Amino acid sequence: MPTPIWGKAAPGTPVNVRFANQTKTTKSDQQGNWQVRLDPMPANSSPAELTVTSGSKTITLADILVGEVWLCSGQSNMGHALSRATGGEEAIAAANHPKLRLFRVKQNPAYSPVENVEGEWIVCSPDALRRNGGGFTAVGFFFGRQLLEKLDCPIGLIGSYVGGSNVEAWMSEEALSAFPDRRSQTARRLLNYKKALDGMDQAMAEHTPKLAAWEAELAARNDTHREDLKAWSEAVKKARESNQPLPTRPKPAAVSRRPLEPNRYPHHATVLYRGMIEPLIPYGIRGAIWYQGEANCYPKRAEEYATSFPMMITDWRKRWAQGDFPFLFVQLPNFAKAKEDWMTLRESQRQTNETVANTAMAITIDVGDPNDLHPANKKPVGERLALLARAHVYGEKRIANGPLIKSAKPIGEEKLSLSFHNGESGLQAGVNGIGKLGGFEVAGEDGQFAYAEAEISGSQIIVSGKKGIVPKQVRYAWATNPFPSANLYNQEGLPASPFSIIVN
Repeated sequence: MPTPIWGKAAPGTPVNVRFANQTKTTKSDQQGNWQVRLDPMPANSSPAELTVTSGSKTITLADILVGEVWLCSGQSNMGHALSRATGGEEAIAAANHPKLRLFRVKQNPAYSPVENVEGEWIVCSPDALRRNGGGFTAVGFFFGRQLLEKLDCPIGLIGSYVGGSNVEAWMSEEALSAFPDRRSQTARRLLNYKKALDGMDQAMAEHTPKLAAWEAELAARNDTHREDLKAWSEAVKKARESNQPLPTRPKPAAVSRRPLEPNRYPHHATVLYRGMIEPLIPYGIRGAIWYQGEANCYPKRAEEYATSFPMMITDWRKRWAQGDFPFLFVQLPNFAKAKEDWMTLRESQRQTNETVANTAMAITIDVGDPNDLHPANKKPVGERLALLARAHVYGEKRIANGPLIKSAKPIGEEKLSLSFHNGESGLQAGVNGIGKLGGFEVAGEDGQFAYAEAEISGSQIIVSGKKGIVPKQVRYAWATNPFPSANLYNQEGLPASPFSIIVN
């Protein structure tokens, strides 16, 4: 694809960009902004230099590869550090991957447009990962590592994620303003953001003296501690000369916590889009992977996610101007302590996968932790996302996901025939095809769901409810922790997605 290169210069200054036998020229506009696009290039594992000349100033960037760049975004399960993941320490120890490059965007909620993000590209190695505290996204790492192995070309990962963040924080104000229901919880979050924005000048005016007082307190503490260390050093010297016990090294006195800036609230609408997504545009990316939804598991909002999440995807694509780039996301895993909104959110995710072009959903109801909101087993999550990319983006001829409901049709009056996408090679009960199918429920005219028998018939499932009940709705794995009783897999060993649909 054409590769955007952009920056700042004095207004009206000629700019010359050179890379890989290409030279592009332009001139900065009245605000000093400039941009060129390098012609499409094949992936290149040989590091090269990029040189930018503006007037008398030249900037040279070294060790640049050409390859596949993916954006990794979402909330805490995307941000779950590699060092804390199952097998993470072993992965770090073996992470000699010079063609895997990682960039983590520093958290920066913003109430007004910003031009840059803070962070740096690192070449993936055990030392580099440890210097960064093993803090890069585990899901992103395992995703990128598998692509590196299968594609044999450089992979770049941009990690932009914030724990506890809701989808509205990652949406632009314009996208949120277009939400169809003005009385919705989603629309209210935009109003809350605007109220905070209206009061920002006053809030900052109140914050400034608090910050100055804290900084003065910190400076005074540090001055005192330096004097204490000098006195301690002299006391140690004298103690050694007189063969006396050494005095205890003094510790710095405690200070109050740094006052939190009022515009550092990552749960307000749009602030993460402004501070951590918009400044990345128009960086050339192949696509995005997304793990988020837990923070939207509340009454109304989980259902509204079926509208807000697609709106976010569409808005990102529009602003990147790269067409409908691939958007791969994780359906919420099994978690016993969640409430019913957890299932509604999963269904909103399934509907997004069904209705938004060039999306794919990794199903994870069998690899979560029933007792932990942040399951440590991130390797299969990243690898299932990579499997989706390999099939949907890079053209591997394979089934890359578990069964996704296609239709539910009546057979006579008391049975249903369920058809699935990704079940063409056959369906099975359990990952090894051992056991009895479970997790299916049907409801009649009264809407009351009850357990239903289910059996495999080729690539379809035949469901039977209680005798005398004509099924009008059917659902599967409709529980916060449906595994292992909900055990429908395809022959590829991938689990079926939870669903709830009306019989047609």
